[in-house]
Amino acid sequence: MSKDKYDLALEKIDDAKKNKYNLLIPSIPLEKPENSLFEPVLETLYVSTDIQNGKEIYPGSSSGTGKSKFQKYRLHASALRKVAIAGAVKWDSVQSGLMRDNGITTFRAVGGVLKADGDIYQEAGYYDLDLEVLKDDLKAQYEEKARDYDDKTEKEKRDYVTYCVNRDFRAKRQHQLKLCETGAKNRVIRSLFHVKSEYTMEELKNPFLVLRFKLRMDYQDPIVKQIIYSEQIKAALGVFGGATHPQLQAPIDAEFTTLNQLNPRDDDYLGDPEAPPFPEDDMSGMDSEEIDFTNSDKETQDSILFDLAKKTGTSLKKFKFPDNVEDKRLYAFRELKKKLKEIDDEIPF
Repeated sequence: MSKDKYDLALEKIDDAKKNKYNLLIPSIPLEKPENSLFEPVLETLYVSTDIQNGKEIYPGSSSGTGKSKFQKYRLHASALRKVAIAGAVKWDSVQSGLMRDNGITTFRAVGGVLKADGDIYQEAGYYDLDLEVLKDDLKAQYEEKARDYDDKTEKEKRDYVTYCVNRDFRAKRQHQLKLCETGAKNRVIRSLFHVKSEYTMEELKNPFLVLRFKLRMDYQDPIVKQIIYSEQIKAALGVFGGATHPQLQAPIDAEFTTLNQLNPRDDDYLGDPEAPPFPEDDMSGMDSEEIDFTNSDKETQDSILFDLAKKTGTSLKKFKFPDNVEDKRLYAFRELKKKLKEIDDEIPF
């Protein structure tokens, strides 16, 4: 007698626990309901531990002291999207949406996963961005960083703070909707699958196991085959505009004290690296490497620039910028990449 899909799934989960997998299983018991039309599916995914590129993880807190001190890491938005895809998260376009009030932008994301009995288990996530508070926090952040530059004059430090605050504030203000939407969805994904706030590097090197449910179907049944073909045709037509899809409701002006109470500010309220500061679809003219660089946090950008400068024999301190350049980091990245390509393209004889 062949084993049931539920028995096989339980065996795989037990085996994954022994091999120290990171289990991402929603808050639902893996028990087979009577006459269930749905069956469990377990998907294995891996997270890139390349901290230099900063695409899927970024530094979190540090623990311990001296030689016993070790770094922990958090999952970036791109890694959480992989979890959402593997877990088949369904986003509710009716309940999700944007609200603005007196400079505060709040996005509510509502997403759910299918349960074994066919019901949807939902969670809601909120993320807000107060532009007035944001600017003050950015100023405090860069003033603290400027104190470490002992070789700079007070005027140079003030100019540095002003430049960095204006640059970051302009980017966050321009893309505040994307920041809030990404932050809200990330919180839903973390909640649905019990994603830990931080992982050690050893934990991240182990695979992640994600549980989802799908409709149990007999693919040999002609009627089932016909239904599948019909759905595939609908999906293909939808890509080319042949079908309509629900859209997020338009921004509304509202009193939402309740939303602020439900969304207390926490440690990833400001400057959350998991919410990219620039959405890719607003970066026309950039290649993929430039988009990845721009989406990285400042520490990662510094590391990339230092590495490129070393490879090309360039002094970053002597780097010259045109007067009209706003984003000096991106300009330096582009110029160093050009220089590196010229070196690679040289005839080796």
